[in-house]
Amino acid sequence: MADFIGIVLADEAAVQAAQNILKIIEGDLEAAISALRAAGNTLSDPGHWAGADAARFQNQIWPKAQADLKQIEASLKDLQQQVATVLNNIIVAGGGGVGNPGIGPTRG
Repeated sequence: MADFIGIVLADEAAVQAAQNILKIIEGDLEAAISALRAAGNTLSDPGHWAGADAARFQNQIWPKAQADLKQIEASLKDLQQQVATVLNNIIVAGGGGVGNPGIGPTRG
């Protein structure tokens, strides 16, 4: 197993992937979760959706889905923070993007 202590590596693909994760979480996923929440809230209103199956959705399915969405949001925020921290630390260490001298194996 290679010893990676003191090595900083952030090639173009890594920087792009990290930035994509941050962009997706901040944009598309947040928007999708908001849209899911709005749709679910509409369906949880008996004035919009009624019947035995609708009641099951409103009393069992949607409350669990709301809790799951909260957990997903918390996990995504944690991932976002961790990716941002790692990317920032690599940039500070000299692996800050394509064309920077610190990209690639360096001794720290």
